[in-house]
Amino acid sequence: MAGTKKQLKKLHELSLLLSGEPDEIIREIAGMIAEFFNVRVVVLTEIKNQELYFLCAHVDGELKTNLGHVPLAFTPCALVKEGKQGQFFDQVSDIFPQVDFLKQQKAFFYYGVPATDSADNVISTTCLLDEKHHELNEQSVALLRIFGQRIAMELERKCSQEKQTLTEQALENSQNQLYSLTNISPAGIFRTDINSQCIYVNELWCQLSGMSSEEASGDGWSKAIHPEDRQLVFDKWNESLNNNHDFEMECRFLSPQNKIVWIMCRATAEKNITDETTGYIGVVTDITDRKNHELENENIHRKLSEAQNIAHLGFFECNLETEEAFWSEEIYRILGTSPQQTDPGFDSFINFIHPDDTAIVKDAREQLEHGGLYNIDHRIIKPDGNESIIHSEAKIYIDEETRQHKIVGTIQDISERKYVENALNALVEFSVIDDMLAFYKSMVFNLAQAYNARFSFLGLFTEGCTDKITLQALWTGEDFGENFEYSLLHTPCSDVLNNQMEMVPENAAQLYPRDTVLSEMGIESYYGAPLITPSGKKIGLIAVMDTKPMHMGHWTKSILSLFAQQIASHIEHGIAKNEIRTSQKKLASILENMQDIYYRTDSNGLLTMISPSGTGVLGYEIDAILGTPLADLYINPEDRNDLLQKLGNNHGRVHNFIAALRHVEGHTVWLSSNAQYYFNEQGEILGVEGVSRDITQQYIDDLQMKKMSSALEQTADMVLITDNKGVIEYVNPMFEKTTGYRKDELIGKKPNILKSGRQDQAFYKKLWDTILSGNVFTEVLINKKCDGSLFYQDETITPLKNKDGKITHFISTGRDISQRMENEKRLQYIAHHDALTSLPNRILFMDRIRRSLTHAKRNRERTAVLFFDLDRFKNINDTLGHIIGDKLLMEIAHRLKNTIREDDSIARLGGDEFAVLVDNVNSENDITHIAQKILGCLEKPILIDDHSLYTTASIGISIFPDDGKNADALLQNADIAMYRAKDLGKNNYQFIQKT
Repeated sequence: MAGTKKQLKKLHELSLLLSGEPDEIIREIAGMIAEFFNVRVVVLTEIKNQELYFLCAHVDGELKTNLGHVPLAFTPCALVKEGKQGQFFDQVSDIFPQVDFLKQQKAFFYYGVPATDSADNVISTTCLLDEKHHELNEQSVALLRIFGQRIAMELERKCSQEKQTLTEQALENSQNQLYSLTNISPAGIFRTDINSQCIYVNELWCQLSGMSSEEASGDGWSKAIHPEDRQLVFDKWNESLNNNHDFEMECRFLSPQNKIVWIMCRATAEKNITDETTGYIGVVTDITDRKNHELENENIHRKLSEAQNIAHLGFFECNLETEEAFWSEEIYRILGTSPQQTDPGFDSFINFIHPDDTAIVKDAREQLEHGGLYNIDHRIIKPDGNESIIHSEAKIYIDEETRQHKIVGTIQDISERKYVENALNALVEFSVIDDMLAFYKSMVFNLAQAYNARFSFLGLFTEGCTDKITLQALWTGEDFGENFEYSLLHTPCSDVLNNQMEMVPENAAQLYPRDTVLSEMGIESYYGAPLITPSGKKIGLIAVMDTKPMHMGHWTKSILSLFAQQIASHIEHGIAKNEIRTSQKKLASILENMQDIYYRTDSNGLLTMISPSGTGVLGYEIDAILGTPLADLYINPEDRNDLLQKLGNNHGRVHNFIAALRHVEGHTVWLSSNAQYYFNEQGEILGVEGVSRDITQQYIDDLQMKKMSSALEQTADMVLITDNKGVIEYVNPMFEKTTGYRKDELIGKKPNILKSGRQDQAFYKKLWDTILSGNVFTEVLINKKCDGSLFYQDETITPLKNKDGKITHFISTGRDISQRMENEKRLQYIAHHDALTSLPNRILFMDRIRRSLTHAKRNRERTAVLFFDLDRFKNINDTLGHIIGDKLLMEIAHRLKNTIREDDSIARLGGDEFAVLVDNVNSENDITHIAQKILGCLEKPILIDDHSLYTTASIGISIFPDDGKNADALLQNADIAMYRAKDLGKNNYQFIQKT
């Protein structure tokens, strides 16, 4: 038995001394196994993809290679792989008849052992074959496993070599291809050294910048940057590279020929194999067309907003399935509120409706949801108490992407138009009234309605006196008041008669402090006009007043003047026909200016009338298109038939009929029309008349908004939009899915609802300082979900600015990277800790020594390193196996962790070698005490798998600064001292001897 053990030990040592290429070592191992085990055949195999490959075979003293492969499932090796343990078979060729090799070798006996790779996967087997049965003792099996693992190690080494060769070849090919492709790249490419000096640019970079590669070399590249952008680029470049971030920025090139090119510039660090930055590489992309398009779109959106403001036209949308709603800015202005005060939606809107009109609006909404029309005028009451008249139109459509039903529509403040229309209707439709008192009351009532004013009156000179006025009618807001006489002195009425017209939109009582009537009535605004007959005689005045400021529109003076003319003419009863015609022309002009496009066609569809506004919208001269078929103007002539069909189906009326018409210059104009049949006295249809509105920009914007909204809703990134105060206005579905909050729980709140407390105030101050200065903020945040769990978010916050450069919103985009962060932490731990004992490994221990020495140098302290290994551990490992040895190491590590001080560090450097770092050493006695505790903790036997094991340690000690000035020197001297302890009999400690 002793001889067998010696042979095993000798063969084990020989196996460790094998060197050379993997294939050579594997073949040598096959011969050694055959010689030791005295079997006819030794087969070494590799398992790949359910196939068994024969690496080599030693048959009757002869080495055989290139034996091919067979399916793994047909061989005894499949059972070896599955059980991960040795397998015996007798009559093996009969059990596995599909393996020709077993038959050829007349195999009766088979023993196979598995070998695993570093991931514990079986990748090879070592097989013994013979014509007779063999008995293998425990030592023989252990040796066979040792050989098997050496074969697995060589297979892994061979695979690693092959991968490295392929990687090197691919890298070389990639570099060659890179330089070949740069000059045909669709982007400009540049490289700089570590000091940002240019070392390469491709041809496209030169084309974009207008510089040659020689001009761009060194720091010459910076001259390509537009002077206004140059400092911004330098600052951003330095900030990004100093913080080890990739550089990305939009800026302009200015060529020597003064050509401006907008570019997107991106750069990243180039690093060597030691992760040191050696330079930077980047690309520039021509984005001139995009920037010009953005500027054009910004201008279009600005004009659209201005147009909506001017027209008092607001847009709204409501999703009938989700009840989500959107209001444009103009809707909030019309209602006199703001997004912070009012959420969009019908429930909010109904609160603004005049109580007398609420039923009308609700009924129209109900009809709309059942397929009817929503096209009504009604009143609203604003938060300040003022009333307005609005026109609302809406329709239901199905979103093509989400297949959801939505209501879209507009509301327009038509107060002025309605007041003016009412006034004009009163002027146009009134007839001579014999009862003058009724006429006066009719005029003052309609005048108050036209200006939405509380008071109006009509006064005539007191008989025989031009400095006094006697009221003929007074409207007080709810009823007619009593008439009275008053003096014109120090009143606005005196200025009316002297200056033709007096318009005081506010502060009337303060401007005329001596007019006691104004102060007693609390008058704030006053509009007055004289009554002048057609012959030029002044007979009195009319006026409207209110206790609040009144709006001054372009029609304010015209309507007041028309009222004054009509009243004066009626009073004189001698108005000439030409004066009536003049007044009617003014009236027609006002009506015409209030319309979009008015048109008429005859029964054949030929245009018989079109308002001048049609020239501005379609570009045609009126005379050029009168008498032509209206269908010729449609992009799709069938739209004309569609209009007629809708008229027939809707009792001769149609609202909001949208069609595309051709502009005289060829482009498309989208019009929304309200149309109806007109009839003769016999009730016969003479043709179609209608009013059309240019909605081209609205139509285009609607399409664009749908695309943008769809992109945000479907993106895999979290998207959050706030106003410039940080109040949340929008979150997309991915944001809801990631955080667990619903949109209605987030809108109106601030993003700090996600705050986890894991980042301090300084972090958030930096965040706000960055975005409030107009810069993009990118960082990883630790946020909290609705359920309280934390997650890592890779977040980018971008300020959104208006044309004046003022920040209006902040857009946050990001993703949940919690899994990635956890993986990085795990990899960091694995890289710095021993896999068996979980103690710090050599890398982490050396880092701790260096940091300890830095502290010790600064505070003039002493630091000690204790280096030790276990005595006779190799004997335990060799006799009882690696499994017992590993368990022993884990138990010793546990004892050591419970023995040393809490502030000291212990590490496993490899095998049975350990080290301890002791800070703030006052004397050698401190170290002696720790060394004795280490030796003492190993005195007690360790029971592992029914084995009572004894081991000791030999400890070497070095002390900073006497025994070494750096980490490597201290550890090396402690190692030397440890060998001295072994030479002195083991189970002791020794300090490094000074020479």
